[in-house]
Amino acid sequence: MRALIVALGLALTPACASQAQTTWTPEQLLAGLAGEWEGALGYRDYQSNELFELPVVTTIRMADDGRTAIRSSRFDEGDAPDVYIVSMSAFDTQSGLYETAGFRAGRAMYTTREAVALAEPPRDAEHWRLTFTGRGMDDDRAADIRVTITRDGDETVAVKEVDYLEDPAVNFEFRNQTRLRRVR
Repeated sequence: MRALIVALGLALTPACASQAQTTWTPEQLLAGLAGEWEGALGYRDYQSNELFELPVVTTIRMADDGRTAIRSSRFDEGDAPDVYIVSMSAFDTQSGLYETAGFRAGRAMYTTREAVALAEPPRDAEHWRLTFTGRGMDDDRAADIRVTITRDGDETVAVKEVDYLEDPAVNFEFRNQTRLRRVR
């Protein structure tokens, strides 16, 4: 009997070992987002302080280099024409920062450079939380910006918080969130 248990254990070990990865980099986790997603962008209107949601459809694909993410999103603004935002992102190997260039028709191109950190050890490639931090503009005001993306299987939630530099009373307040569900 003991020989059978040992034999079964040895037979299962290579398969289990090949499926279990104990360390994941942010780059690997983000590459796993490639696919088709749909959901909603929820944002806080500063005048009314209410949460508004817009339907969104997003496609993420990895470029042939396997390291550059190309993201295309269409936001349904109801009576107004749909808004399209296309971005390309990758890690800069020199600085370690996550760099993004984004485009939206009729607006200036935007760029961001963010530090990315694991908020906690990932359970696996589909259950993790990453935090992106950087300095930029929000609501035409200079701010420290933090985005936390949580992936739970085929669902993600990205929450953006801002800390306005000129307003000491503001300490990373909610700005918007994007909830997505994988459809392909």
